[in-house]
Amino acid sequence: AVVSTQSTGIEKKNISLNSIKDSFSDEPSPAQKISLLKTQEELTQLKSRVAKLTLAKERYKLKLQHVLGEFDRHQELVPHQPPPAPELPAKAVAATEDQSCSLAAELDQIVSTMKEEKIASSRQIDNEKKIEDLIRERNTLLETGVYMSSDLLITQIDQRIKELLAAKM
Repeated sequence: AVVSTQSTGIEKKNISLNSIKDSFSDEPSPAQKISLLKTQEELTQLKSRVAKLTLAKERYKLKLQHVLGEFDRHQELVPHQPPPAPELPAKAVAATEDQSCSLAAELDQIVSTMKEEKIASSRQIDNEKKIEDLIRERNTLLETGVYMSSDLLITQIDQRIKELLAAKM
């Protein structure tokens, strides 16, 4: 009786396994088939596009090599000599030297003015940066809750900000 009960249990399990096995199929669902076909079509289109772009790239590469070859050949034919300088009469040379001296003096004046303006501008930028940094530091210290606006460190930072603002104006 024990053997027949065990075999009946095995048969029931086999029947359950077969019914579960039958519920699964190796065939993809229609939606999966459609998705698979679309993906295959997109893949085919991409492969075609890559092939076309590869051919175009090769064509442009060949054209570029041809153009560079032509350029090199042209460079070999053209002599690499600077054109001769025109000869100026003595009066023109003297006048040109006077103008050169005058232009050099003007250029020196412009350069020194620009240097002074640059130094003043960089000082102003440095002060603005210092002010921003001090404000940021002050706010950070106050946000921690450890310092209050009446604390010595905060009042010293405020004083330094006021000094830099006064120097800016």
